[in-house]
Amino acid sequence: MAAVIAVNKGAIPALVTIAVEPFDTPGSFFSWSHIVKDLEIDVGQSFETFRVALTVGDKIYISADTADINFNVTAAYEQAGRTNVLYQPNQPGFPSVGDIWIDSDDDELIKVFNGSAFNTIATAAPIGPTGPSGISGSIGPTGAVGPEGSGVSVLGAYDTEEALLLDNDIGNTGDAYIVGQDIYFWSNLNQEWTNGGQFLGATGPTGATGATSTVAGPTVVQNFQVTNNGSSAYVIDGSENPTLTLVRGKTYFFTVNASGHPFWIQTTGSGYSSANVYNTGVTDNGEDMDGIQFTIDAGAPSTLYYQCQNHLAMVGTINIIGEGSTTNGDATDGSGTP
Repeated sequence: MAAVIAVNKGAIPALVTIAVEPFDTPGSFFSWSHIVKDLEIDVGQSFETFRVALTVGDKIYISADTADINFNVTAAYEQAGRTNVLYQPNQPGFPSVGDIWIDSDDDELIKVFNGSAFNTIATAAPIGPTGPSGISGSIGPTGAVGPEGSGVSVLGAYDTEEALLLDNDIGNTGDAYIVGQDIYFWSNLNQEWTNGGQFLGATGPTGATGATSTVAGPTVVQNFQVTNNGSSAYVIDGSENPTLTLVRGKTYFFTVNASGHPFWIQTTGSGYSSANVYNTGVTDNGEDMDGIQFTIDAGAPSTLYYQCQNHLAMVGTINIIGEGSTTNGDATDGSGTP
């Protein structure tokens, strides 16, 4: 009876073949009795055969497609005694008579212990070249369609994560916001906003200048950059809820980037009121992620307000000066100088 143990000491999986050549049909590969053929042994794993019955003169052949497989063969005969086959780089310690050692650093030599030393008794045949690849099998059937995933809806943008959390302490599956250059989405598993990484790419090259219009449009004297600090204030050109001074007859532009905070120009500053919205000379009043143009009419009141539709605290004063207004009863020019 004999058994073989194979251990993968390498860094990649190995294919192992273990076979018996019967004594009465030597030299014929087709007469071998394969115990395993091309068995894959993963890194760090081992395999032990079942007990194989042998006849005197039978041979056990063991091979692998890498040099990092250690083999150990144990054979027990009817008479007392046993033979160990060891595949390792160092000479075995305390061997018994009949033990076989194959040096893994020079695995062409097969040595047997005679009681005092290991003597070479045979030379293993070298590994032949890799055979040609077999014919590819047919393509398997297409698998079943998986369940439909959930989408993501970008609901707005914030300058900082703190501003996002101030307005939205919780969310729903699929909710997402742009924060700076990153996208944050609501994780229902962790119940928190998760940074999904950079969302906005680098700014592209400037396009070619378009054709000059034959119709002159209004000249914009100032473009205000409007964002928000959570729901506590509008941030206009770096200041929170600043007082603005605009001149009659001039055109101004408000570039609004304050998702969820519609920017309204109105005649009152005590909260949004559709009845008090001021639309004279105003284009696209109430935008939260776009531009608002305001050409100051000669009859505009001396005081207007900008007001968030959703938050009372996001409010500021707009002073209107210039032609049509008065200071201490005297008419003023376009600069406000009497």
